[in-house]
Amino acid sequence: KEESLKFLRNEKGIECTSQAIIDMAKRFKALKELHRLKSLAKWVNKHLERSTYGSTTRGALWALNNAKGDCTEHACLMTALCRAAGYPARVVGGWVINRDRILKPEGAHDWTEILVEGKWRVVDTHKKQFLQNEQDYIVFRIMNEKDSHLPGLQRFRVLGKGVTVRMGS
Repeated sequence: KEESLKFLRNEKGIECTSQAIIDMAKRFKALKELHRLKSLAKWVNKHLERSTYGSTTRGALWALNNAKGDCTEHACLMTALCRAAGYPARVVGGWVINRDRILKPEGAHDWTEILVEGKWRVVDTHKKQFLQNEQDYIVFRIMNEKDSHLPGLQRFRVLGKGVTVRMGS
């Protein structure tokens, strides 16, 4: 319980106490939990025009005001809206892989995880995924966490030919 409280707070890139974010989250208040979260995810996907990858995190408020962003802005906005609505959420990064392959830096991706019934669940507004295909998501870091496995955004180092991930048996 206490661990999840930190995922309700305002932080860099996840401006959940901004009045504009709060007002947007309130638009979905009448809906029940999962329907509300799914409606928020659909809204983020429709509201944000996809942009090319940017090396800096512009954040939730920027994405809301500019109506565009890459996967990071999608994740930041969805996370901020969830937090403003009272649902613990976090931005995570890693890879989305549905079969064996070699992980490459350019394949890194960010998405939102929300706490539903005590479990962190995948919500990827950039790829239109809501609590589905979660087995394909491999988390390497939590945004803004100092003890995350690979701190920073898209910064990692692979020595040699890369990392091979085998899904399943």
